Amino acid sequence: EGHELFAHRALLSCHSNYFLELFLHDENETLTKKQMYYQIDGFEHLALKLIIQFIYRGSFLLTLETVPKLYLAAFQLRIETIFKACSNYLCE
Repeated sequence: EGHELFAHRALLSCHSNYFLELFLHDENETLTKKQMYYQIDGFEHLALKLIIQFIYRGSFLLTLETVPKLYLAAFQLRIETIFKACSNYLCE
């Protein structure tokens, strides 16, 4: 709570159907003024930070500490690449 992360809508939408639907809904509701801030609950700040790093860098480090957090966040945000990577890590 109380953390801010910054990212481009287009990049988030390309990687996540959750964000795509969120921003499309925002476009339809407020054609004159785009919402600048969104509160996203349900998982830890670290998970969203790592997801945004992945979106911009194309890679991320999976550890015993981060996998459960990323797995949950990727499932909720519908980010298949990260979800599959976490699933594979857990199966090893």
